[in-house]
Amino acid sequence: AALNMSATAVSREREDGTLDLILATPIQPGPYLAGKLRGLIQFLTPMMLVPVMTLAIIAVYVLADGFGRSDSATVTSPLATGTGNITLPVLLWEGAIVLPLMFMPFVAFCVMIGLHWSIKSKGTISSVIGAVTVLIAGVGPLSLCVGALGNNVSFFGAAVITFSPINLIFAVVFPATAISDAISKDLSYARASLVFGAAVAAIFYAAAVYGMHNNMKRTFMMTVRRLAGTN
Repeated sequence: AALNMSATAVSREREDGTLDLILATPIQPGPYLAGKLRGLIQFLTPMMLVPVMTLAIIAVYVLADGFGRSDSATVTSPLATGTGNITLPVLLWEGAIVLPLMFMPFVAFCVMIGLHWSIKSKGTISSVIGAVTVLIAGVGPLSLCVGALGNNVSFFGAAVITFSPINLIFAVVFPATAISDAISKDLSYARASLVFGAAVAAIFYAAAVYGMHNNMKRTFMMTVRRLAGTN
């Protein structure tokens, strides 16, 4: 949703001629792009709240020991390392902290990728295809690599797995499978790794958004004026 909306945010205005009118106003590229980013994030916030609130509800359930369940809301799972079984909560309650911590900057990063292609593409179809291709080519291999690291490198593996929201949720729900090496050493060790990794991921994606915004702001006028009047 973030890619589709952001990738058409500027290219659609180019197609219907609205962008040519905007270029005739005193608006500057910086506020224009910042407004696009802020508006898209505000629109996407209700959708982002669904997984975040779901994890928060289950985290409360786990912290309350299942509200009187005899097994205290735990489950016994085999470790992916093959070293035996381990009893863990049905969900690592830290997920309610680490997911929103990195999810908002990650979605903002996706929006900036879409805006980048929306500015440099003539039409909406090409901009959406370009944005989706770039994100899959970048995040896809990243998800595969950090997924493998999670089971083979204890602290570092559990930390870098938070750079992908899919892997992060998988690690929170199935830690014995996703971050088995860190879990087998110490559960609190694995929890700290997830929180640390999510904080680093949030900084990384926020820095990427800031850098992309500055670059797009600098090249905006040249790019849009080169494509002005085309569709």
